[in-house]
Amino acid sequence: MGLLNLRTPRELVLDRQDPKFKKLEKFLNKLRVDVRTGPGGQRSRVKTIRGLEPMAGEFEFTNSEGRTMRVGVRTFFFFFLTSSL
Repeated sequence: MGLLNLRTPRELVLDRQDPKFKKLEKFLNKLRVDVRTGPGGQRSRVKTIRGLEPMAGEFEFTNSEGRTMRVGVRTFFFFFLTSSL
């Protein structure tokens, strides 16, 4: 967060037109990231960041009652996993 002079993670909610968003995207562009998948993270792949998507952690879905909901990824998976048990 030092790159953008931010004090809290909430300040990372940036619009695509925000100069800080563009600065962060330029900084992360072509960064190679080791992504672990499979049970226990047994498989490993290297992915290259090619750009950023604003609000990528938000997910919109329609529940069984036909109501559209927008939640963060963490909330969605908590809801999905607890309701599936």
